[in-house]
Amino acid sequence: MESVISWVKQIITIVMFSVFIDFLIPNGSFARYVKVVVGMLIVLALLNPIIAFLDKDRIFDQAYFGIKSYMDKRETETLYRFSADEVQRKNIIKNYRKEIEDIIKYQIERMTGYEVEKVSVIIEERQNNDFGEIASINMEIRPKGEMTGNKVKKVSVELTKNVISGNDDKINNLIETLSSIYNVPKERIYVKLEGY
Repeated sequence: MESVISWVKQIITIVMFSVFIDFLIPNGSFARYVKVVVGMLIVLALLNPIIAFLDKDRIFDQAYFGIKSYMDKRETETLYRFSADEVQRKNIIKNYRKEIEDIIKYQIERMTGYEVEKVSVIIEERQNNDFGEIASINMEIRPKGEMTGNKVKKVSVELTKNVISGNDDKINNLIETLSSIYNVPKERIYVKLEGY
C-alpha cells in the first residue's frame, strides 16, 4: 500500500512540476520540446511500477554494456585509423582488448556470482568493416570461495540439447547475454568451469 501511495505522490509531483514549467515557458518552438520531455517524464512515472517488476538491473546492464562496447569499438577504430606508428596501433588494440575483457569479467561476476579466473577475447584486427568486432570470448570461471584445484570440467553448449542442469542453465543464460550484447555467435563463446 505504501508503494502505491509513493507512486501517486510521484505522479502528482511530476504533473505539478510540468504545469509550473508550462507557465514559465512562452509559447513558441522551444515550448513543444519542453512539453515532449515533460510528457516523457510523466509516462516514465506511470510505468515505474511495471518497470519495477521487470528485471531492470539486467535490462539496464545490457543496454549500458552494449552501448559502451559499441562506443569503445568506434573510438578504437578512429584512433587506429589515424595512428601512423605500428607500435601505437598495437597498443591501441591491446588497450581495447583489455578494456573489453575487464567489462566482460565484471558482467560475469555480477550476473552469475562466479569468480572469473581469466577472460580473453579475440578481436578483428584487419582494417575492414568488421574491425574491432569480437570474434570469440574464452573464459575460465569457478564458484565463489573455491580454491583453484586440478579438477576441471569443460562446459560446452550444444544447441540441439533441450535438457539443462542447474549450472548449465546459468552458463547458458550467461552465453545468451554475452552473445546478444557483443554480437558474438554462441558457438564462439567458450566457458571452462573449474571445480566440477
